[in-house]
Amino acid sequence: MPKRFLVLASCALILSGAAGLLLWRSSRPPKAQEPLKELDKGSVSRIEIRKGERSVSLESRDGSWRLAQPPDGADPSACQELLTGLFRLSIGSRLSDDPSSYPDYELNDSSASRVRLFVQGKSEPVFDGYFGKTAMGHDSHYFRYESDKPVYIASGVDSYQMNRSANDFRQRQLSSIDLGSAGSIRLTYGNQAFELRKSSAGWSGSLPKDRLDALISTLSALRVSDFGSGSEKVSETGLAKPLISVELQAGERKARWMIGKAKVAAKGEKPSYYYARVEGRDALLLLSAYDVDNILKSLAGKTPSA
Repeated sequence: MPKRFLVLASCALILSGAAGLLLWRSSRPPKAQEPLKELDKGSVSRIEIRKGERSVSLESRDGSWRLAQPPDGADPSACQELLTGLFRLSIGSRLSDDPSSYPDYELNDSSASRVRLFVQGKSEPVFDGYFGKTAMGHDSHYFRYESDKPVYIASGVDSYQMNRSANDFRQRQLSSIDLGSAGSIRLTYGNQAFELRKSSAGWSGSLPKDRLDALISTLSALRVSDFGSGSEKVSETGLAKPLISVELQAGERKARWMIGKAKVAAKGEKPSYYYARVEGRDALLLLSAYDVDNILKSLAGKTPSA
């Protein structure tokens, strides 16, 4: 065979192989993008989530998280859950380049959850994207960037993280001191004061042991059940002259909260909550009536009528 035919045949084989390689590469799914992979989680200073009229703005200050509106402390566990989900975010297959398809994926402005992340020292977000309806499971969504047209499949963030309200992120602990670290508790109820102290043998104080044990059990598990609307009058809450005051001390640290009146229930129904406030925290809190009634029972030996 003439040499030139061998050269042409070799070139044809090379071109055929190159075309085949290009076709194979184009048919493979694109490599998943991890937009936050290189970002330092500790550098995040603010997270904003907006969906329709609902918005959440979380700010990190001096190592703790706060809500911008309503102004209040944020639950660090809830904030870390959200951050963990966002840092797991993986952007996969590209589905569409046509903005007119956004409503089909619930990626238009009115129905999508827009998430923006800011880091310290920068005024512009380092991440800005829209999460639409779920695609292939609770942690899979249709997704698009604010600055780009294509629609993608994104995974890693659970749906409920996008749908939490501001109240869902609020701090539910009553104070930074829990009973595990407290050395003493002082409670006042009416004109009575109760001093409780912890030693290596456990808690002791001026209450019968069964009532003391029940009180410690209730206080250990006590958490905020809900939040006031902010429109309540002081006279309505009873916090100007609290029903119960509780002061915890752990070394040099102190925490104090007050429990006021029961929140008025619908006619014919029993109250579900009592108003409460923590010293140094502006938020009006609601505690479960079941828990407060148990505290009253431990202090008085019976539950006074609300």
